[in-house]
Amino acid sequence: MLGLALGLRLLGLQRNELSFDEAFSALVASASPTEILAELNNDSSPPLYYLLLYLWRAVAGSGPAALRGLSVLCGVTAVFLAYRLGRRLWGADVAWLGALLLAVSPLHIYYSQQVRPYALFVLLALGSL
Repeated sequence: MLGLALGLRLLGLQRNELSFDEAFSALVASASPTEILAELNNDSSPPLYYLLLYLWRAVAGSGPAALRGLSVLCGVTAVFLAYRLGRRLWGADVAWLGALLLAVSPLHIYYSQQVRPYALFVLLALGSL
């Protein structure tokens, strides 16, 4: 299941350059952590994603596919957490179905390929449950 989720999220990851919103995320994450927090005082975005992206850039690089990798990781981890949550609440059969539906969800795949915090939000929401 995780292999399917990863494969679908890696498909077309290098399809084009960063969109305007993705470029904003990359620009914010290129600053120091102190500057990131100062910049986000003027924005409505929570800082966790940008601080993680700052660390991710140091490890993975700053190309479009490398930056999108953080969201891919969050998206695949969310599929795993959906399975764990489903198994705990409703059993293995429902867990597999829920994880499969999230793994192949076009909307979740799309946002798991963006340099934006949406995949992290889903991951944190599932983790909080």
